[in-house]
Amino acid sequence: MIAKLRELWQERRLPWRLTHRGGVINTCLLAPLRQTWFHLRLLMVPNQPDVTVVIPVRNRIDIRIRNCLQSLRGQDYPAEKIHILIVEYGSDEGADIPYLLSLCKQYGAKCHRTGPQQKWCKSHAINIGLRQIESNIVMLSDNDYVYSSDYIRQAIDILVNNRLSVVYGPTLDMPENCKEQLQTEQIDLNQKMPEWKAASTPRTNGLYHPGNLTTFSLYLSYIRGMDENLFGWGGGRQ
Repeated sequence: MIAKLRELWQERRLPWRLTHRGGVINTCLLAPLRQTWFHLRLLMVPNQPDVTVVIPVRNRIDIRIRNCLQSLRGQDYPAEKIHILIVEYGSDEGADIPYLLSLCKQYGAKCHRTGPQQKWCKSHAINIGLRQIESNIVMLSDNDYVYSSDYIRQAIDILVNNRLSVVYGPTLDMPENCKEQLQTEQIDLNQKMPEWKAASTPRTNGLYHPGNLTTFSLYLSYIRGMDENLFGWGGGRQ
């Protein structure tokens, strides 16, 4: 019997899987208790909570950040409930830091600078931001994303109605012929968004991309943030 269960487990044919650390006790007792504890904690979260957008940046300080910030400030969610924190993680001397600081001032974003860093570690940059937020919701974003005006509202609606969840979104890459338009100083993102979306292609084969996620900050605090053994954009472990 044990041998048969082991065979089914290896072939992933079991109808249930004891994946939690601690085996049966953790799966049958501790995990449900944790879920109940999370539910009780989140009952105090309002239906329209504050959200902090954490954006790690290293060297890529150009018009793309401006477009990202502009799209975040163009959300149909209450502006006073959207907080933006840029973590500038050891950019090289040639990076345009004054431009970044001017964008932060223009769009009401905070900027935390770490000082020199030998390696780019997105996970560490995110964790620096997570330690500074006070909002119930956290949204992690790359600095070249452009969001539709209802993105944050829809993400928070999902979380409020399903509190044990994480919201991801698909990532679409715009074609090269949009590059010149993106460099324009005055651009109506709401007007251009349908055109860009129709011309774009998914970055990955899957429906969602891990470059962006929105969830309760309580969860990320519970798991102690991101794995800082992953360097670069998360593909290389050291």
